[in-house]
Amino acid sequence: MVSHPDSNGDRSEREITVTLGDRYEYYVGLCGGDSACVEETEGLLVEMGVENGDAFLGVSGLRSSSSSVDYYSSILSGEYAVSQSALGAAVTPLAMIGVPIQHDGQTMLLEERAMLEASEGAIASALGTAGMLILFDFLFWLVWINFLLGFANLIPMVPFDGGHIVKDGVHSILSRLTSGIHPMRVELMAERISRMGNFLILFIVVLPIMLPRLV
Repeated sequence: MVSHPDSNGDRSEREITVTLGDRYEYYVGLCGGDSACVEETEGLLVEMGVENGDAFLGVSGLRSSSSSVDYYSSILSGEYAVSQSALGAAVTPLAMIGVPIQHDGQTMLLEERAMLEASEGAIASALGTAGMLILFDFLFWLVWINFLLGFANLIPMVPFDGGHIVKDGVHSILSRLTSGIHPMRVELMAERISRMGNFLILFIVVLPIMLPRLV
């Protein structure tokens, strides 16, 4: 087996041991003992010419060299209905959060990145492969950072918007439960509860950071 070229273009060669399985037994085993499934699978295997004892090498985890880019472009590719594209556009930012974590801080697998080439479009031809990758990285991190900032703004702690929402919510609840109390006293109670909530959230955020240093 020859590895993918490194930064210098060199490849390393190594030998691996491959153990072939029984193709017939593999497909029958997928039925999990279901007699109806086994009977149907055996019929299909006969039609395919697969016999008991045929060598079988299963390969999994294969993906296109442009799968990372295709994942985002599929939203505007026109392959799906408008409702499906809208749902994909709404879910994609959530999926993007874990991409740099999975790929060690990269926007895609480096092996896939090395195999990408710019298409023949006007913009792609003008920017080239390197320019298109820079543009892709810029747009990716722009969306990624803005999405995280939006989540951070929902932290229930002043001065974030989440803190003001909590404070207004507490004030509204207290106003309904304590109709006979002066409005200024209700405002003061809501302020105190909100301040206590701020300290609690701050403690929850700081604790994971400080705990390893204290242990």
